[in-house]
Amino acid sequence: MICGNAGSPAIVRTGEKGLLWLEVEAGGKAAHGAHVHRGSNAIDGLMAALSQFKSLEKFETWPVKEVEDTVAAVEPVSEPLGGPGEAAVLGSITVNIGTISGGTSTNLVAETASASLDIRLPMGLSTATLIKQIKRILEPTDGIRHDIVRAYEASWTPPDRRGDCTARVRGDKADGGRTGDGEYASRGF
Repeated sequence: MICGNAGSPAIVRTGEKGLLWLEVEAGGKAAHGAHVHRGSNAIDGLMAALSQFKSLEKFETWPVKEVEDTVAAVEPVSEPLGGPGEAAVLGSITVNIGTISGGTSTNLVAETASASLDIRLPMGLSTATLIKQIKRILEPTDGIRHDIVRAYEASWTPPDRRGDCTARVRGDKADGGRTGDGEYASRGF
């Protein structure tokens, strides 16, 4: 399998990390900013929960030896192209807090707050395993709710795998011409 992922013609991608997209919401109790003792700030609760999510990045994971070996072999090419740290990112969980919002006014204790997260999983780590871990870290947290928006498992093909590859070729070239009209190309390798 070749994944049409962001990259470079210098590196053939044979896999793709898994992902979990989450919406996280925190609830609190509104109050006036001069009387914070009467409220409970949802933003404070959300920040604590987001810190727990970021802690997922500390897990060391390289459960698939052949993937680790492949990444190490292409590191001299991938690091200059993708930036320092690319090889490490491929073998770890990453948590991107994509959006965050909360409150309605500077002088009010926020009653609600929310964030969206993009969590990427290395090959060999299942979404089910990560979801269990998320439930464990959020269990003691009051007033936090999360919804899974998308979940995809990581996928890869060993680079030395031999077999038959069939591809449907169709698309536009940069100059506006066609690359194909949906014809199929097959090649054993």
